[in-house]
Amino acid sequence: MAKSSDLSVLNMPKELIMTQIFETHAHADIKFDVRPVFTVVKKILNRASDVVQHVVMGNKLENMEEEPPTASLGISLCTLKHLYCEMACKPPGEESNTGKKILEKLTKYSWDAKAVLTLAAFALDYGDFWLLAHLHASDKSAKWVGILKGVPTIVTESWLQKHKLAIIKLDQLIKSTVEAIDCILVLEGLSDRYAEEDLQELSEAMYYIPLDVYYAIITVVACTTQMCCLINDEGKPEELSLSSFSLKITATVDSLNLVIKRTKEIIGSFWIIVLQQQVNLKEIETENVFLFFSDLDISENEISILNSIDNNKSMKDQYKIIWIPIVDWTVDQMQTKFEKLRSKMPSTWHRLPKFSFDLGIQYIKEKWEFKNRPIVVVMNSQGKVVHRDAYHMIALGINPLLPITGVPESPLPNGEDSVGQILLGSLHIDILTWMKQEKYIFFYGGKDTVWIKQFKEQVYAMSQVLKPASISIELFYVEDKGEITLWKFWNGIESFFLGWNYIKNILLSVKDKKTESSTVMSTILKLLSYKTESTEWVVLCKGSKLVDSGHGTTILKVLKKYDPPCTIPITPTFDFASSFLNYHREILKLPAEKPSCYHFDIAEDAGKITAAVMCPFCRERMKLSSRFNCCHSGYRSTKNA
Repeated sequence: MAKSSDLSVLNMPKELIMTQIFETHAHADIKFDVRPVFTVVKKILNRASDVVQHVVMGNKLENMEEEPPTASLGISLCTLKHLYCEMACKPPGEESNTGKKILEKLTKYSWDAKAVLTLAAFALDYGDFWLLAHLHASDKSAKWVGILKGVPTIVTESWLQKHKLAIIKLDQLIKSTVEAIDCILVLEGLSDRYAEEDLQELSEAMYYIPLDVYYAIITVVACTTQMCCLINDEGKPEELSLSSFSLKITATVDSLNLVIKRTKEIIGSFWIIVLQQQVNLKEIETENVFLFFSDLDISENEISILNSIDNNKSMKDQYKIIWIPIVDWTVDQMQTKFEKLRSKMPSTWHRLPKFSFDLGIQYIKEKWEFKNRPIVVVMNSQGKVVHRDAYHMIALGINPLLPITGVPESPLPNGEDSVGQILLGSLHIDILTWMKQEKYIFFYGGKDTVWIKQFKEQVYAMSQVLKPASISIELFYVEDKGEITLWKFWNGIESFFLGWNYIKNILLSVKDKKTESSTVMSTILKLLSYKTESTEWVVLCKGSKLVDSGHGTTILKVLKKYDPPCTIPITPTFDFASSFLNYHREILKLPAEKPSCYHFDIAEDAGKITAAVMCPFCRERMKLSSRFNCCHSGYRSTKNA
């Protein structure tokens, strides 16, 4: 039974608790980076939670794919063991006293470090227990260690049934405690970056951080006590104290999250003020401002996409563009690189050179999700954001200033004939020339050198066969070379997909508006899937129009259809695009070549995927999982698609 005195500490006046815990705190002489330690602890506890759900609830347990860090975390194992010994085997109701003893042991650590180290000590044993519970039946070494700890006799069907509810509640409380400590670290980070005197609510929250740390520590102690009771199987463990700690830690999380949210909103407001001071929006004399954020690695084609809105009559005199480069000016050669890129931009654009306001950059990255890819924030003359990122819309030729009812029927208002230029034109200056000349262009990628050699040889052999039709073919290998980067290529593909999905969602929200699948989106989904699987791929364009795309192995088989002696009549009017498509379809009809459903990762911007995505092969709705993988439940592989 929990002691009433220890439960009452959760309801004691804040200042009284603060006085008591401050007596345990000396100057923080011992310093180390707590964030990497906390990251490891979160991984351990998240995995333990997965095992709990697997063992107790029967949920599927996924394999861990992320590699653990190799560098030392800079903490003493002895320290963690001493902390755990302080918490272990204590009867219910000793949480307050134990919490104070822990604070005394960590007297020279910062407050956030006290919380993280206590949680780490708990994770060391708790994670070990559930790891053995998972492995003891299949791993002999784990089984022997588990026998010593009593795991095989504890994690039995009767034990699980008896304590199922208590285990689940404990798991939930651990998650809440992790979230509370995460909030503490976030606030510490905000306090380190920004002056607290400018952020009153943050300043007040930081004053009470020691109290929040104390609540987190005694909650960890309560979790340790609960786990010891469960392991010892001492009847039904007392749940009153755990419920009380759960209520307190939940209230703490809610309070800290509210401070974080409001602080970031204030930071955003500060940034808007600074921006208006540098560029007076009223002096620009326009209703709307397009804030163009980018790094210095954008291509001329990306600049031309934004500049293309000047040719849009519906937007004439309605906007001005302000380019705001997000750059680390401490790096050498950045000024030279900046001047070179600025010279390529239209003279009508306004610029904010050397924008280095920390509050603003942090706001742009967090609130507007700037991750080095270009974004366009649409803002009116009052400084109100009316569109958080219109770049995808502009790339598709959509006017971001139009009301919803003005959005055209197709997500590709300029037609599919020019989409190749949008997706691939920025890779190299020669590509735009080839497209203007209406040449056939094979874009291909992958790392299999044998396949690359075979593919090039097959294309060359086919080009000889097609000479009577005066068909000109170019090859372009997408690789990291010079100004060509795979990141740029895949960034363009993902941007197009997100823009299409955004427009599609708008169309679906308007009565009688419909969207249909297309060769373009089939190609996009295939490419995203090939990227995820790191496999060979091919895209065929005629000029700037997409013709076909497919898996490298399958496309090789299509090319071999043109091997000499070729039975196809090659005349001056020969339609190579139709011929290639027909052969590809024939091959895909073969049982061994039947394509499977698509699957892809687009983690950074998955939150922007709002409209349903249909698998081009099975026509089923693709699923968005917690790992931000869009996949149909019948997914196997994109091989041969």
